[in-house]
Amino acid sequence: MKLVVNEVFWECLTTDKRYVHSYGSRGSGKSRQEAIGFVLDILNPEYFKGVLVREVQDTIRHSQFAEIKAVIDGAELGNRIEINESRMEFYCPATGNSIISRGLKKSKTSDTARFKSITDPSKVWIEEAEEIGREDFTKIDGSVRKKNAKCQIRLTYNTNIESEHWIRKDFHEPQREDTFYLHTTYLVNIGNLDAKYISSREEMKHRDYDLYLVDVMGHWGSKKVQRPFATQYDQKKHFKPCYFQQQRTVFLSMDFNLDPFAFTFGHVWEDIDGFHFWIFDEMSIEGGNLPEAVSQIRAKYGAWLHNFIVCGDYNGNNRSMQSASLESNYQMLSRLLGLSSKQMKVKPNPRHKNSRSDCNFLLAHAEDLRIHTECVSLDADMRLVEVDADEKIIKQDRKKIGQKADLLDAFRYMADAKEVKDWMKRKQQN
Repeated sequence: MKLVVNEVFWECLTTDKRYVHSYGSRGSGKSRQEAIGFVLDILNPEYFKGVLVREVQDTIRHSQFAEIKAVIDGAELGNRIEINESRMEFYCPATGNSIISRGLKKSKTSDTARFKSITDPSKVWIEEAEEIGREDFTKIDGSVRKKNAKCQIRLTYNTNIESEHWIRKDFHEPQREDTFYLHTTYLVNIGNLDAKYISSREEMKHRDYDLYLVDVMGHWGSKKVQRPFATQYDQKKHFKPCYFQQQRTVFLSMDFNLDPFAFTFGHVWEDIDGFHFWIFDEMSIEGGNLPEAVSQIRAKYGAWLHNFIVCGDYNGNNRSMQSASLESNYQMLSRLLGLSSKQMKVKPNPRHKNSRSDCNFLLAHAEDLRIHTECVSLDADMRLVEVDADEKIIKQDRKKIGQKADLLDAFRYMADAKEVKDWMKRKQQN
């Protein structure tokens, strides 16, 4: 038997810290080293029940499962470790230890988590960890608690993830004492790489230096947005301070989801300096709790509610189960905030394609469009939300930052207000 561990990864494989992050660029060999670690663990007489986790079950077969199989074959351990191809599992009769596979979802379109069905896992390896959400990670974390076992959660991932991602927020800002970190690039694995691959990595430096820094050198960087909704959004131009002006009308725009309710607060006016469109505040109400939303709105803007105009998601006109009398969300909101019917300016939702065109015209041509620097969720939506080939907003997986679009929807509805549409018509005619 021969298992070769790259010395760069030795401390990473032997640390006792609960969380282990092996991250960096592609081609560093981090997945192969994790596979070696799991094979060593299954052969060790100490209790070990390993779990291979990815977002989608089927993707495990050609990643972690294939890596572990390759290690077993290369070390000629087939006579000591049994392989169950159909279930993607491994078992060592001599130690009684095992490795099983669990996708959080059966398929990309399914949203059924399966991790809760595992009994007494001791070590979990989450490959492509950026694919899973914070809620899924929390569920996994709470399940790894076997007494008298070395309990550990290991994450492998590349660095092309957004600054708002939970991995960066929870584990890197700042880095934690309970976590072991290993950052690697292809250079630590260069002896195992094809010469043409190495050459292509170096050529990227001259072809696309920003991509080189992320994909080759493992610097932090967002995934490239292929077809952004907000093509004209310029963070340097639009993401800057603005503030609530007490004398101006406040446009309260909202998007109703089961979780969360999303609200933007803005001003729209025109003067000798041009057209002004300001979003000075945002709110996300977890659990879709309208009374809680009303409480927060009243606490912050109660003295100025008489000067509010409400626009937003037309679906809010449907009957709400939160009201004993089955009022609509808007009827309930109007009653609890004490708003008049004249303040409710809700229109049917614009089609995504038309709304995209209007929003980008507004972003490109408004003399003064601002999103306040504290409205970080709307800023993220502006940068990350994508559309499909039919220009429909992609919202298949709400656990991903770029597929929520709640604050973007609120922005779209405010951009569809009569005052904004009237300005657009005048601007287009000039």
